[in-house]
Order: sequence, then C-alpha cells, then structure tokens
Amino acid sequence: DRITSELKLTKDQEKITMRIKSEMLEKHKKIKNDNKEIRRSILQQIRADKIDQDKLVKLLDSRKGGLDEMRQFLIKELLVFHSILNPDQKEKLAEIVESRIEKN
Repeated sequence: DRITSELKLTKDQEKITMRIKSEMLEKHKKIKNDNKEIRRSILQQIRADKIDQDKLVKLLDSRKGGLDEMRQFLIKELLVFHSILNPDQKEKLAEIVESRIEKN
C-alpha cells in the first residue's frame, strides 16, 4: 500500500489504516451500487409516458442520506488517522495530498 510505505507506518498504525481503508472501500461500494439503482430508476422515469416528479425527488433525496453518512465517516476517520501520525508523517501525507491536487 502506497500510504503505508511512503509514510513508513508502524504495525499498529498500519492496522488502523487498513481498517479505515477497508471500511471506506465497503461504503464506497455500497454508494456505487445505490447510484446504479438510482440511475436505473431515472431511466424508468425517462421511458415512462409521464415523469413522476415526486418519485424523482424522493429518489434523489434518498441519496442524500448515504452521502451524509459517508461524509461523517470520512471526517471521523480522518481525525483518527491524523491523530496516529507523527509530525513527519503528517507532513509527508500533506505532500502526497498536495501532489494529487496539483495533478487534478
């Protein structure tokens, strides 16, 4: 794992990091599946004789809950991850994030 090697995480830090990563990937997978279902429902609406506006609103509102949950999870786990890093690791992480920002 790039983060583990570049930050030179200890075994304990690595365990916590892998737990966070695993949970994040699982949540992302669920959101991706939910998005696919939402797209299918929108497609059904497009094919219908008349679009049901209320149904679309409810459908898109239901997505908000998952996004809010993911946002709260990311904030909570970023706090955990940040708290286990030493100052050198925090700086290295900042450099990694900065380079990704510059690429995009």
